Amino acid sequence: FQRQPGEDDAQIIQQYILAVFYYATSGDGWTNASGWQGSETKCTWDYVVCSDGVVTELKPVNNNLVGSIPREIGSLGSLQHLAFGEGENSSISLFRNQLLGRIPTELGQLDSLETLVLSGNQLSGVIPTEVGQLDNLGFLYLHGNQLTGGIDAGICNLGLSKLWADCTVCEDDATPDNCCSFCVE
Repeated sequence: FQRQPGEDDAQIIQQYILAVFYYATSGDGWTNASGWQGSETKCTWDYVVCSDGVVTELKPVNNNLVGSIPREIGSLGSLQHLAFGEGENSSISLFRNQLLGRIPTELGQLDSLETLVLSGNQLSGVIPTEVGQLDNLGFLYLHGNQLTGGIDAGICNLGLSKLWADCTVCEDDATPDNCCSFCVE
């Protein structure tokens, strides 16, 4: 990295986290990685949206990501929209990827997060209860993965506008009634 004029330590840390994301998801194999790992500021990179130099959105679309979601992503405290799967609106989603492993519990640290799209990948394991700490979350898309177990009551109590998940997750005995707004076969 090269420190850009006016960048403080917090902005350098954000750039580091994005670099970790790039390498954890095989960035060299992405369909489009314009600006990533170059000398340009992170706010000019494809799929990164900033407000006043702070990353607020990370939403690659159909970009051949392969690998796991790094836990460091939970330190992007100003992130409002994080899309790694297909949701209702393809303009805010990344589908046809091969993200593997578990959903990091650290996503529960993203206090500003409003939209989380993880659908259409190969994520496995249970949905972390920490997602229930995302008080600003309005849209959660989890379908098209290999998730197990139900949806924690803390997530259901968020009052989400939309929660899409696989029917096996929505209909699990641990999931409170009427929690999923749509179950996907």
